[in-house]
Amino acid sequence: MVMFNQRGEITETTIANIVICQDGEWLTPSLDSGLLAGTFRRVLLEQGVISEQEITVAQLQAAEQIYLINSIRGWRWAQLC
Repeated sequence: MVMFNQRGEITETTIANIVICQDGEWLTPSLDSGLLAGTFRRVLLEQGVISEQEITVAQLQAAEQIYLINSIRGWRWAQLC
């Protein structure tokens, strides 16, 4: 289940942070969108693997790729149903 805020920005899932690929760039929602700052997410941000950006529902739907990330499971490919 993907959660979003009242502004229509993606936040996270019930068990993982979200990363999308858009125009060849790996993006995760900004903390300003109201998500929890996951440990693995923070590491990937510090390493420059991913960047923060507000991500709308429309951007999620149009994403080239979607991954769920967390420190226990790592990167897991996902798709919208």
